[in-house]
Amino acid sequence: MNTAPAGEAAKTASSEGKRNASVRQGFWTIGRKIAGIVATMVIAGIVGMTVISANTQQKDLRMMSQDTGITVTGMLSGAVSGGVRWKKADRIEAAWADLVKEEGSTIVDIVVWDADDAALAKYRSDKWDPLDLANFRAKWNSRLDAGKMAVIVHENHLIVAAPVVTGADNTRIGTLAVAWSLDTLNEKVSHAMLTQAGVGGVVVTLLIFMLLFSLNRTVNKPIKVMTDTMTRLAEGDVDAVVPDRRRRDEIGGMARAVQVFKDNAIDKIRLEQEQAEAHQRVEGEKRQAIMEMADRFELQVKEVVDGVSSSATEMQATAQQMSSTAEETSRQSVSVATASDQATANVQTVAATAEELSASIAEIGRQVMQSAKIAQNAVDETEAT
Repeated sequence: MNTAPAGEAAKTASSEGKRNASVRQGFWTIGRKIAGIVATMVIAGIVGMTVISANTQQKDLRMMSQDTGITVTGMLSGAVSGGVRWKKADRIEAAWADLVKEEGSTIVDIVVWDADDAALAKYRSDKWDPLDLANFRAKWNSRLDAGKMAVIVHENHLIVAAPVVTGADNTRIGTLAVAWSLDTLNEKVSHAMLTQAGVGGVVVTLLIFMLLFSLNRTVNKPIKVMTDTMTRLAEGDVDAVVPDRRRRDEIGGMARAVQVFKDNAIDKIRLEQEQAEAHQRVEGEKRQAIMEMADRFELQVKEVVDGVSSSATEMQATAQQMSSTAEETSRQSVSVATASDQATANVQTVAATAEELSASIAEIGRQVMQSAKIAQNAVDETEAT
């Protein structure tokens, strides 16, 4: 069963998984997070500056409106002085006729009272919500009695009251109150705020795009390249070039650290190769030693077999010799039986022959014992081998 393709496939799948994991990044990358934080801070700053600027402009415009209202009311109080003195409503109304007819006039109400707080003349605009100025007389009487003008801001209205005086001693003979609508002023402030917010939004958008572009070139792209390089090194590709090692920022420090990892990986691969070569060398030496031992064993076995074969040949010769001796003995016995009549005469000859036969038998026995010993030694050496 071949498992190599399956192992390669698993390794390839693991590599692809690592690459996909490095590619599948969230939307909020480091650059986008920084851009988001900066954009939030800029937006908060612009909103704060817009609000502060709007409030400042609103205060400035109200101060200008108050100054204008005080000036206009003072002029009207002088203009209606004769009409109040002689209680001529037509002369009083003629004093503000041109003023209320101006385009863009924000005057809501005008009321003139005499010294007894009796209304002599009134004007009410049909463009604005009406306002009953009589309800505010208690708020300004003390200032008017002191010869000063009173300014009151009520909701979206600016109210200015002035004493009507006559004579060299400025004797108070009546009261003039004018109410202006602040809706136009608030609309101008709102418009200015919206304009500033729109301009600020455009500026923030441009800043965000510039920041994203800058961060992409200086942070995101180098980090992505560094991530890809680290992924290749993790997969064993030591040929990957580590970029930005000469940068003097955090990315440069990261690149130099990654280069250390790469050098360590190269050293590890080199050591593994050296260990593999040493293992192969040891295995070769081991096989050579085994082959030499087998050759020596074969030579020793061959020597033992040759010795056993020589001993067997000697035993065969000895056996043949014993057989010839036995035949000779039988023949001589027959001769002895046949020549029994010569026994007496040949006693000495028989005795000599018997001695020779005894000596031969002893020699045969000795050779048989030697052959048995040789055979036993051969068997012992064969079993030891």
